[in-house]
Amino acid sequence: MDKIDLPSYNKLKFIEKLSKAIFKSHQIQIPPKNSKNVFEALNLIKEEAKNGDIKSLYIVSYLYYNLASEEKRKRKVTARDFEDLIASILNGEVTDETKRHNDYSLTSDVSSEFVVRYIVSNLREKSDILFDEFGISVKTSMPDNKEINMGSFAREALFHEILEDYGGERKSGLGSANQMKKVFNKISSDGKWNKFVIRFKEMVKNIFQDDFLFVIKGGSYLEIFILSAKELQQLFYDAIDSGPEEATWLINRYEGNSIRIKRDPVLERCKKIKIDFKILVNSPISKFNDLLFRFEDESINRIIEEKDQESFEKELIKIFKNVKEVIKK
Repeated sequence: MDKIDLPSYNKLKFIEKLSKAIFKSHQIQIPPKNSKNVFEALNLIKEEAKNGDIKSLYIVSYLYYNLASEEKRKRKVTARDFEDLIASILNGEVTDETKRHNDYSLTSDVSSEFVVRYIVSNLREKSDILFDEFGISVKTSMPDNKEINMGSFAREALFHEILEDYGGERKSGLGSANQMKKVFNKISSDGKWNKFVIRFKEMVKNIFQDDFLFVIKGGSYLEIFILSAKELQQLFYDAIDSGPEEATWLINRYEGNSIRIKRDPVLERCKKIKIDFKILVNSPISKFNDLLFRFEDESINRIIEEKDQESFEKELIKIFKNVKEVIKK
């Protein structure tokens, strides 16, 4: 198949340039080495935008119009779009199915070779953005969704040689917090709770190796929550250590082979960044975007010959003079 070689007008290239300039002037570590660096970098953009910095406002404006506005936020593709944006800002690489943890390594010994095979498969699905020294798993959600889909956490491995009949996800066994509690109590009454806790922790430690970034798209605002892999693992440990009766304060249910957990206990332990898009109103970037629209509108009018060349050129001069005023330092 012949390749069509056309110029790229991907605005993420502009995001990369602007981000580098912002971070260089504030001596921020990019690419980040850990989730703390991620928080520092993204929080800096928010604070600089609030202070009227046009570079940061451009990034916030892109975030609003392309990912978080009321008309965009419910689209299924926005999770991947958000990954692309974060990778562009922080100089990371968005993974695909061929790149995800092909060089995986287990962080602790696992008691069963059968379980290892499932762990390896589940681990490959987790990283969404890779940096030089670590990866991030990205989740996006709406404000009214009170649970988080943490992805594959194989039931076959979790209950292997512990519980033979754990049922499906809805009608029996695993489809609700109450059903999960019944399964946990069955394991406990069979005298296998300690073995189950060890298995659960083995899987958590080896599957959830990536730092965690969770985004709530609120339309007029956006919230970013960040948690390190160790902090996320500890959250799971705390839940399962609370016993069969109490573990469901976090562990909510299964859907298919994906484990779903309650959202609020996670967010309570995260570092949080909230971006209020009202800062865009009457900001320099709002005026800049208006001028770009005028330029495109005038160009289209010229193309369809609704304007003569002389009038077109005069209008362009006005636009570029206004652009100069908007972006002056």
